[in-house]
Amino acid sequence: MIIKNGLIHSLEKGFYPDTIYIEETRFANLTSDEKILDASGCYVIPGLIDVHGNLATLPDGTIAASVTNLMDCMKKAVSMGIPLEAAVRSSSYNPACSIGISGRLGSIAIGKQADCVLLDCNTLDIRAVIKAGRLISAADSM
Repeated sequence: MIIKNGLIHSLEKGFYPDTIYIEETRFANLTSDEKILDASGCYVIPGLIDVHGNLATLPDGTIAASVTNLMDCMKKAVSMGIPLEAAVRSSSYNPACSIGISGRLGSIAIGKQADCVLLDCNTLDIRAVIKAGRLISAADSM
């Protein structure tokens, strides 16, 4: 999969325009996959924890403690004046570090599991979700 025209979140650069390549389940330098997802008007942020009902779990099923929806917490923090870059890091990379999985999740980087969320740049509403390189949810406009 190729994700183009989005503003990609980077731990080092904040948000910047770029193209992301996904080969099978990982972020990559290039891909042989021809599927293109146009992320125009979207931030592309890392994914981390799945919330199902009242139970938050890691991909392997481990309970991840709080059942707080990190996406809603991130959006609330931004609405209270926290810079988006800091809110994204606090809801993705920092939790991954805390539970010892930042080597494979929590940021968008070559070789890491291709989990990411595309957010509308104006509303921060979810436009698409990619889990392990597969598009699992997308707004009709994608």
